[in-house]
Amino acid sequence: TIDDPIDETISAFEELKREGYIREYGLSSIRPNVIKEYAERSGIVSIMMQYSILDRRPEELFPYLGEKQISVVTRGSLAKGILTNRALHQVKAAKDGYLSYSSKELAQLRDILQQNYGHTNSLNGLAYHYCLSHSPVASVVAGASSIEQIRQNVKAITDESLAEKELENIARITKNDVYEQHRM
Repeated sequence: TIDDPIDETISAFEELKREGYIREYGLSSIRPNVIKEYAERSGIVSIMMQYSILDRRPEELFPYLGEKQISVVTRGSLAKGILTNRALHQVKAAKDGYLSYSSKELAQLRDILQQNYGHTNSLNGLAYHYCLSHSPVASVVAGASSIEQIRQNVKAITDESLAEKELENIARITKNDVYEQHRM
């Protein structure tokens, strides 16, 4: 957070880097004010942040991070299982909605995504490829709690990449919320 001792943290990591204990270091945050503070004052090379078709808030930071040559490692790209082929009623996170989406909106959006892209992509594949198609995203952390989910994730990444027009359409039909808190 912005309340953490930023100067001490940066100093410690820069010392570890100088002494050869680490090659590079990064930050895990979704807070624009924290990200900008570290990007300006430290040698971070990456930021891990939640990012998905349903949580596009990080996109506002992508041009800035690109200028700073800081890559993004995403987490939560499947939106707690909402962007998988599991039945929506079986996804605990979808029952009360997700972020600014109501449960009804989630169901409608999933139907649209499956109708438009289900012939070439699984929802998992669509979710991963959407994230990976955006600069400066370098990697997607794909969580799995079973062997079957690992298999689905591996298969998903072999799905077709998305064309620019498809990316634009997904962006058009989803919400482009911004971070309301933690701003400079």
